[in-house]
Amino acid sequence: TKSCWINENVNKVLDLNLNPILISNTELILDFSSCSIVSSDIYGALNEAVLLSKEKGNGSIALYGVNPDSVSDTMRKNVFLASGGKKNDIYYNNGILENCFLNFSKARKKYSAIICVNDFSAISLINRLKMNNLYNEKTFIISLNSSQLGKCFSPEIISFSINYKKFGAAAFLIHEELTKNEYITSLNALIKYDLNYSGYSKKSKEKTINSKFFFNQTDEEVNIYADDEMIEMMSIERFLINADESDMLMLKMLNNKESYGKIEEVTYLSTSTIKYRIKNICKIFDVEHISDVLDILKQYIKL
Repeated sequence: TKSCWINENVNKVLDLNLNPILISNTELILDFSSCSIVSSDIYGALNEAVLLSKEKGNGSIALYGVNPDSVSDTMRKNVFLASGGKKNDIYYNNGILENCFLNFSKARKKYSAIICVNDFSAISLINRLKMNNLYNEKTFIISLNSSQLGKCFSPEIISFSINYKKFGAAAFLIHEELTKNEYITSLNALIKYDLNYSGYSKKSKEKTINSKFFFNQTDEEVNIYADDEMIEMMSIERFLINADESDMLMLKMLNNKESYGKIEEVTYLSTSTIKYRIKNICKIFDVEHISDVLDILKQYIKL
């Protein structure tokens, strides 16, 4: 979400003499004294990722997949630089992940750790490293935003995840405090990311970065969602979020050329239900045939 959209809509709420609580997955800096904010601790997650990378590797660290038009990615980039990262080690996604990889591949050998801005960029990176015989299982690949699809790549991807229920809980607590204490105009809360990796000692004594950075909105917008590779991964993510065991088993059996009758027997779904589910899955992937869905899925997950 662009900062201009947030500013416009917060102002609309303030005009109604209400004190809004803004929930955002990006740490924001707004000039509204009466607006409370619940946001994710991007600074803390990126800083922890850098410390982990330094602890586990002796080579350079790359920041991969940065969308220059993204508020959160801009913050990640700034924290990366403040943590000792170098501008030449930042690789941008200007709309096509393939081009991001081509730029990265030229210097791939110098990196012992790669911090990816999200699971999609990490998955794309791993697939392309393997296709080009550049994959090294000793390289730490860290994702700053986990997904259902990313879980299929564990432990290749070390991910940071966040429990969004905690956003709602924090907003409720802020509301309670504001209601009880009229002299408080606003409260802010940062929600910590969870690091899904047991091998981090967290003994580093390096100073945590607490600097604040301001985001300057650019006029030109980079549309990373027009990339065919990104569209595929987002379609898989939408499917996995809503899929149950019967869906996964059905697809596995279809991939193995099993008949509807056999699928009925194993999944306890009727033929009409199987066809209905297939139709809905094809809609998610914007294709006409389930064989096209299977071809896409097999590029990313094991059926």
